[in-house]
Amino acid sequence: NKIGHSDDFPHAVLGFVLAFGCAVVWASDSVMSRLIAAVPSESLVLPCFATALLAMACSVLFEGFTPPHGALQWLALLGLGLGPVGAAFLLWDIGMKHGNVAYLGVLGYAAPVISTSLLILLGIAQPTLSLALACALIIAAAFVARPRDGSEA
Repeated sequence: NKIGHSDDFPHAVLGFVLAFGCAVVWASDSVMSRLIAAVPSESLVLPCFATALLAMACSVLFEGFTPPHGALQWLALLGLGLGPVGAAFLLWDIGMKHGNVAYLGVLGYAAPVISTSLLILLGIAQPTLSLALACALIIAAAFVARPRDGSEA
């Protein structure tokens, strides 16, 4: 198969293009947030709420949404919304506006290593040589990207 093409999912190229667009928007937002440091991070509450509603609508329209069964599953769904869509964006915005951007960038490399480690610890993924190599390459990239002179880049 060619890169970006799959018999199972013929529109993979569109997915890659959209993912690239999302990466550009996220990077632009992160870099430009310093320009609006005076705007309180709490102003993200409404856009995050709108994002959650749009995600729910897309899930219902395009994925055949299956509602959670029972209070525990609804609480888990709420927790996922408050964490990744709420607190994570809020804390990232605070960090970008008032923190050391260079170190935050390097710490961003830790996310896939931490999530992969958790998957292995929980028995969801198997520790393989390819995962170890991928984590080693991520750590090497963080080492190369680390701030060297204490500047905020």
